[in-house]
Amino acid sequence: MGAATFWSLRFFLLDSTENDGHNGSGRCSWSSVNVGGVLTLPKECDESEQEEVKPPPRKRQRATNNAPKVLPGKKQMPNKRSFATLADMPLDIFIEIAAYILPIDVIYMARLTKSTRSLLMHRSSIHVWHASMRNIQDLPDCPPDLSEPHFLFLIFMNACSACGGSTKSILDETLRVRLCGPCRTKHIIYDADVPRELAKFLLWSSGKLVNYNPLIPPKRRLGEYTLLADYEAITVEYKQVMLARSKRTLREWTTEKERIKNRRQKEASDLTQFMKAMEADRKKEQKAVSEARWTEVHRRLQELGWEPEDMDFTKTWSTRQQEWRTLVLQPKPINNLVWAQLRPKLIPLLKINRNARWRAGSGERRRARADRLLELMDNLRLTTLSTLELKVKLRLPLSKDTYSTTAVTYQEPFPDFNQVSKWPVLSKMRETDVSIADMENCFQKQQEDIKEQIAEWQSYIPEYFVELLDAQGKCSQPATGVDHPDLSNDLKRLLRADVLFCNSSCFYGPKEPLTYDDIFSSGLLIPSSGHQSSGGLPYLGNTVLYPEAQEVARLLLVDMGIPNASCLEMQAYKSKFACGRCHDARLGSWTGLVRHYVEANELYADIQKANSGITYNHVHDPLYTERPMTIYRPPKVPHSALNQRRECMLCEALPVKNRVSASKAKIIQHLVEVHDVAEPVAGEHYSRG
Repeated sequence: MGAATFWSLRFFLLDSTENDGHNGSGRCSWSSVNVGGVLTLPKECDESEQEEVKPPPRKRQRATNNAPKVLPGKKQMPNKRSFATLADMPLDIFIEIAAYILPIDVIYMARLTKSTRSLLMHRSSIHVWHASMRNIQDLPDCPPDLSEPHFLFLIFMNACSACGGSTKSILDETLRVRLCGPCRTKHIIYDADVPRELAKFLLWSSGKLVNYNPLIPPKRRLGEYTLLADYEAITVEYKQVMLARSKRTLREWTTEKERIKNRRQKEASDLTQFMKAMEADRKKEQKAVSEARWTEVHRRLQELGWEPEDMDFTKTWSTRQQEWRTLVLQPKPINNLVWAQLRPKLIPLLKINRNARWRAGSGERRRARADRLLELMDNLRLTTLSTLELKVKLRLPLSKDTYSTTAVTYQEPFPDFNQVSKWPVLSKMRETDVSIADMENCFQKQQEDIKEQIAEWQSYIPEYFVELLDAQGKCSQPATGVDHPDLSNDLKRLLRADVLFCNSSCFYGPKEPLTYDDIFSSGLLIPSSGHQSSGGLPYLGNTVLYPEAQEVARLLLVDMGIPNASCLEMQAYKSKFACGRCHDARLGSWTGLVRHYVEANELYADIQKANSGITYNHVHDPLYTERPMTIYRPPKVPHSALNQRRECMLCEALPVKNRVSASKAKIIQHLVEVHDVAEPVAGEHYSRG
């Protein structure tokens, strides 16, 4: 390595020691360009390499007697030699010290004073640089065309290789430069601007060529690029070779340039891998420092009384995430001095985040209070709701000499939670943002008021429906077979099997007849989203009496011989009723049987209005007395008969939609009784189903 190459970094390391020999502040910036691995210095710097820099003449100092005075009785000690600067330190000691420091430290020492620069930039100090380089794991060897100071400065210092100014740009390992934004425009040339015969001798850089953060090209330009100085130098050399008009000279020159290019590419690959590893280590170290900083901040804030939830800025409702991360997740350790400056900035952010957390968590806490209120109301229902156990006589079938009895229960209605949660007293408990424990205490204090409101709610319902019965104008006797001291006569009237209601808000499909007990056990007529009348009472406006079903039920009960039966007794029979008049042999409940007769009556009325000319007798008419209206526990139909189903062709011909399908025997019976067909014929009156 030539002396000029080794000394080429001196301009990098010049600091402002021009006015003071040790601690100046000015700096001579580097204005040369790296061409072919050799640093070309300005003219004034070249002269400084050839001539010894002579310091300006100093003024002669006045001779003064600065000898320290010796106090009487004190013995004067001889002067001991001490090192005034690092330059006065013996080289072997300095080399031993340098073996334990990093290259970046050596660079800073070389920039410290003129004396340290003169020492470290001297040829004899090359061992200092080599020793520091050995402290960096996997550091590539210094290229032969660069000096060690230049090579290390290029790797570890964030300075522009052209103007010497500080820059955040990354190193281009292929071109071995760092360039700031303005210098990129000045010192880069693109492949489109270079003749093809010269392009093969130059090193080109691009995003595809170097994977580790290539040099960012100027805006609005794409493609590979190289240094303008390298292009100009190779152009001059190429012209000189071509002027020689010697193929041998051209071949040797070409071979040498290709050898240099291959070596530079290998060096760039090694340097790229090292820079990748160094960046990974840097990020890993920064992450560890950031985590340690966060842990220390977390500990100090907890000592001040802040909760971990207050310091959680990762939620969607956190509005100061960026400010918090900027202050807390820095790769800088925390000490008392830093903490004194950091704490006043964190406290306002914590207050804002805590308030946002409380606002965002209000809905979740509200749901938790609602869930707990539901549990409290369920417990209250179990302790206050009265359930009556009744002994009911089963009077069917009528052929029995003695009646069997069964136990049934009647449970008075209790408001569901969606209704009571709208009551002012419970709504306030749910909406007030307090803890679960405080809400439970409030519930216990107002429990008696809640019980009174429940009792008022329960008494309102039977009173409402009794008024409906009275308004109907039909005097009804209390139901029989439900004797119990806690059942009033009005309630027994409501429990009659022929007192039926329906939901007037149901506009689609047939109406479903409901007994008084069915209203509350099914919950159909008091929906959770129903209206609320004044005082928290239920809205029952959609629940009306069903006169058509009541008339049918009265006739059926008379036909069965139990005219005053209760709905509880009919429920005890379960789904064991079948129609005794038509082909439909399906078993159903009491209300299902009533619905069957109501639909049969409506069908007959529609057929009569259509006047189709097809005979259709109303076999469900009470005046038709050949068979009973109801069959309790009918005989089971053989399975083979179910597989031989037939369909009535006359019913299909009616303008009113009516499909009749049953066993062959039932279809023949249907044709005889309903359509007056004396001798039904297959294919004419009925077909296979």
